[in-house]
Amino acid sequence: MGDGIPTPQSSLAFFFDKSVGKAVPQALRRVGVNVTIHDEVYDPRGKTLDQEWIRYACERNLIIIKCDKNIRRCPAEKAALIAGNARAFLLGGNANRLEMLRHLLCAWKAIEEVSAVRTPPFVYFVDDLGKLHERFITPIAD
Repeated sequence: MGDGIPTPQSSLAFFFDKSVGKAVPQALRRVGVNVTIHDEVYDPRGKTLDQEWIRYACERNLIIIKCDKNIRRCPAEKAALIAGNARAFLLGGNANRLEMLRHLLCAWKAIEEVSAVRTPPFVYFVDDLGKLHERFITPIAD
């Protein structure tokens, strides 16, 4: 894991939501990271409900990377994160592709460590310095 550079030996696999785009996950794929990209699974011209792709990612034990801090506040998405025991990391919504990649690379070691040892479900925000901040996703009251 070393200096935060993604390692191909990692057994972790990631699902990148449409909000991240294709360039960032494709760059990570080129260095050996196991990546699934939203638009490779779902019609890029269509609208896929968040709870649908969250379920897909969770069923395959994929770590979710998304650019939307509000996902944990929407009841349907929040329920999907909890029900699926999601492992999710959220990037700032105003970052461009290069900034998103830099934030992820700065946080990479911490993302690998948290994902390997923390019991899901969990959601972390990755700040512009690559630091992780836990966001609570408490169960929705009946």
